[in-house]
Amino acid sequence: MTRHFHITPCRDCRLRAGPCMEGYMFLERLGASMTLVEKVTGDIPDMHGEVVLDQCPHARDCLLQWRAGQGRMELCHAQTPLLQAHLTTGYPT
Repeated sequence: MTRHFHITPCRDCRLRAGPCMEGYMFLERLGASMTLVEKVTGDIPDMHGEVVLDQCPHARDCLLQWRAGQGRMELCHAQTPLLQAHLTTGYPT
């Protein structure tokens, strides 16, 4: 069994009708990196930052904030959560 992040949508993208798929892919990559950091160091550090997702057609109008730590991740727009994730043990679904 492995540890991985389970991502849950909180709110649809404000610029298109539906979830932020680029944000989902970003959290998948961040989660994989955070899991690797935990394997190497035994801990997941608290981190945060801002990101513009170039793959998104609305990227120039959308600055996102992300937070990671204590087995959780969150992607927000204007402090409103779009996606949240938590670390689980088992096989990815």
